[in-house]
Amino acid sequence: EARLAGLEPYRAMLAKAHSKSRDVAWTRGDGAELPFRTSTFDFATSQYSFHHVARKERMLREVRRVLRPGGRFVMTNIDPWAMQDAHLYRYFPEALEADRRDFATPEGIELLMKRAEFDRVEKTSKHARIVHEHAEQAGDNLFGLARHAPHPVVVIELLAQEAFQFKALRVH
Repeated sequence: EARLAGLEPYRAMLAKAHSKSRDVAWTRGDGAELPFRTSTFDFATSQYSFHHVARKERMLREVRRVLRPGGRFVMTNIDPWAMQDAHLYRYFPEALEADRRDFATPEGIELLMKRAEFDRVEKTSKHARIVHEHAEQAGDNLFGLARHAPHPVVVIELLAQEAFQFKALRVH
């Protein structure tokens, strides 16, 4: 049985998260000072938020600390360098400039992760833009309302050294 924990620094967002996900043990805190014991988690994730983190390397070191041996960390974020033809950036070129200032490059993130003592870092570029289709084409499949079209998303997986010895992801 999996137990879920979430972290959010802002009270208002924490309340909203709690109201949407009551099965998650939400905690107020800073990613660079995780309020969890060492070797607590089998899996950790950061979804589209790394650009908001001021102390990025410190946050990654903290994630590494709270992972159990064989634990996995997956980070997902956009890659503004690989998506300069995205609609948003074509209509708002200043947004591309701002995102390139705010978002670390995939190579920069990889370097930070290695400095945070993640031994195996894998980068995967995925395309996942959701595009609306006509409802009559969807039939009974609600997921048919969306299809995937090219839009780069970087997924970075980090495995601790011990993960080479443990081939399966354990969730408690």
